[in-house]
Amino acid sequence: MWWSKYIKTNIHLGTKEKLILISVFFAIILFLIVQIYLLPAIANMKSLAKAIPNRQEDLKELVALRGEFFELRNKMAEINTAFQKRGPNFELLTFLEELAKRCNIENKIVSMRPIKHPSLLPNEMTVEINMDRLITEELTKYLYEIDNSGKLLYIKKTNIRSNYGRKKFLNVSLHVSTLTEKL
Repeated sequence: MWWSKYIKTNIHLGTKEKLILISVFFAIILFLIVQIYLLPAIANMKSLAKAIPNRQEDLKELVALRGEFFELRNKMAEINTAFQKRGPNFELLTFLEELAKRCNIENKIVSMRPIKHPSLLPNEMTVEINMDRLITEELTKYLYEIDNSGKLLYIKKTNIRSNYGRKKFLNVSLHVSTLTEKL
């Protein structure tokens, strides 16, 4: 054999012994290849196969979060547009008074005052409006005008009490809020 000249021993091996020695040598090499490369690769493939369903769930969650992100981004654009439309000198109290005049209920407003509550957001302003002797149509029109004003207003709290007499009147307390600065 070509490699036998590199091994200097006094042991003379026969053909059978040389074949056994070569077979053991290749078996050791094959064992090392399996241990070093093949078994870790198989273990890695198994762990990847287990991780694929988890990653697919993560991907679904990311797609859902992506949709939510774009929805929130669009809402932020709408909010910023509403800020631009209402102008820098917007006063909530004044606007609600003008809205009451348009709805012909300014004489039914008992009180209108800004309130500061510790649970409010730092850039949130709220006005409390107390009205007496409203009919349902007047209240509906006023609430509709507030909601569809395009001035970024929202009704935070509503308290309606019936005041029975010849006609059914309503005593109403509203908390109308808005943001005071851009987000």
